[in-house]
Amino acid sequence: TELDKVKREKQSASGLISSLQRDLHSKESNLAKLTREIDGLKIDGRDKDLRLQSLQSK
Repeated sequence: TELDKVKREKQSASGLISSLQRDLHSKESNLAKLTREIDGLKIDGRDKDLRLQSLQSK
């Protein structure tokens, strides 16, 4: 029946939405991790630049 078809479509759409939400959460977590890594690398780079400048000025 039409009602059964609509129920199946709703169930399918709900499953897809749940899957997409899990995928989005995973990608957001990965992005946050990579952003922290990049920030750490930037700090390390600045520290090394300062040490190099200090050595060059001696």
